[in-house]
Amino acid sequence: MTGWPEVQLSQLGSGGRAFAMGPFGSRIKKENFRSSGVPVLRGKNLGGNRFDDSDVVFVDEDKAEELSASIARPGDLVFTHRGTLGQVALVPRRPRYPLYLVSQSQMKATIDEERVLPEYVYYWFCSPEGQHALLRNTSQTGVPAISQPLTSLQAIAIPVPPSPSSVRSQRSSGRSTTRSRRIGLR
Repeated sequence: MTGWPEVQLSQLGSGGRAFAMGPFGSRIKKENFRSSGVPVLRGKNLGGNRFDDSDVVFVDEDKAEELSASIARPGDLVFTHRGTLGQVALVPRRPRYPLYLVSQSQMKATIDEERVLPEYVYYWFCSPEGQHALLRNTSQTGVPAISQPLTSLQAIAIPVPPSPSSVRSQRSSGRSTTRSRRIGLR
């Protein structure tokens, strides 16, 4: 335990579209896929809790605009809510593409960086405690799914550093963690 206050994820969102699910299946079909455009993040892009945009499909910009509530940007977290549950990834600060559309089996969260860093929230969700909280409301009937995905996600309480100086500490910790991962130490 950190001794930090626990805050519901809903209180850590940034803006009116901070939490969103991918579009329902009927709104994005194989016919919408193109050879270039806005990439679509699917479960295979979140494997091992790592963001991997090397194998994506695309929709054109008009379709992405139509589905704009489901757009993820750098620093956003992406979760699987149906299929391979427990997957979480962080869209990198300098991604290959400027934005991504989350698929119908994913949901995204935009975190208010004045409250807590997205990197911290990502690592918390990768922890055993975070995974337990994320999977607490799953249903194994048919395709594994999280019941009421957005409501369940937003209700999760996570320990949050209590002060802005803690956020600065998270920021420097995140840089060293990123550096350590890059050179293979983590």
